[in-house]
Amino acid sequence: MKIYRKWNFLLGLFMFLFGTINLVVDWRLGKRDWQSITTALSMLLVGIDVVITSMSERLAFELEAETEAEHEQMLRLNALDTSLEVSIILSFLMKFAFIGAGTYKGQSELVAAGLGLTLAHFISRFTELITHALYKRGKGRRNKMSATHLEGIDRLTVPNIREKMVYYSAGNLHDITHFTKVHSYARLIGKEEGLRRTDQLTVEIAAILHDIACPLCREKYGSAEGALQERESPALVKDFLKDEAIPEPMKDRIVYLVSHHHTYSHVEGMDHRVLLEADFLVNAEEEQMTPEQIKAGRKQIFRTATGKKLLDSMYLVH
Repeated sequence: MKIYRKWNFLLGLFMFLFGTINLVVDWRLGKRDWQSITTALSMLLVGIDVVITSMSERLAFELEAETEAEHEQMLRLNALDTSLEVSIILSFLMKFAFIGAGTYKGQSELVAAGLGLTLAHFISRFTELITHALYKRGKGRRNKMSATHLEGIDRLTVPNIREKMVYYSAGNLHDITHFTKVHSYARLIGKEEGLRRTDQLTVEIAAILHDIACPLCREKYGSAEGALQERESPALVKDFLKDEAIPEPMKDRIVYLVSHHHTYSHVEGMDHRVLLEADFLVNAEEEQMTPEQIKAGRKQIFRTATGKKLLDSMYLVH
């Protein structure tokens, strides 16, 4: 948002400058009717408003986007506000151009357009303030509910999912011990790296479910190769979690992580990184990787200090 504030600061200065010039020009031309004076004063106020707004590092009405949809909505609001400000400047530039060409006769339409855009700016700002007040009130309730909900997921849902995954594995001890170890490492790395509560629970559940497609792939393809798992896992994870009391955005993220746990390029998010590192820590032992393979994996996959420390301690990689 800093870039937006910098541009807004310049827009505010331009608006304040044009408002001042417009007031002086109208006064010298004898245009002292209420429309001209009101428009010029309104533009001065808009300029002051935009300058103060852009200089504030944290505004009383500034919203913090929690989801991609909210972020896009904020960008649209900012774009609308900026377009109004640019339109105001353009309307007065047109007026000055008419005056410079000697053809300005006090066009009421142009003055009315400038006044209308100025009023639209203040209406937009007022709406933003009301939206924030309602959002903040609702956010307080959501945060309280969210904290309680996350506590329930940590205390009840994660153990239930782990137990359910044991049954799902149908006695395959390799699969059971594998996801149990991956979950333990993911939990440890996430905690040590200070993941947000939501991300921590997301990666823990994803670690439990990350190989959910292995039984199907073995039966269907005769192989549990990574690309095959990623292809088959989304539907399986969605079905597995359909009755769990987990927020839909978290479910969607778990599906993404499980279906990308063999994707080592374009890693998106710390939770994705933690899952990859935890899985490699276990795979290195189970697949009896050579020191050269482990070193290559360290270079390609590991980014967290905790993950690197664990890998080095376990496999003496230097």
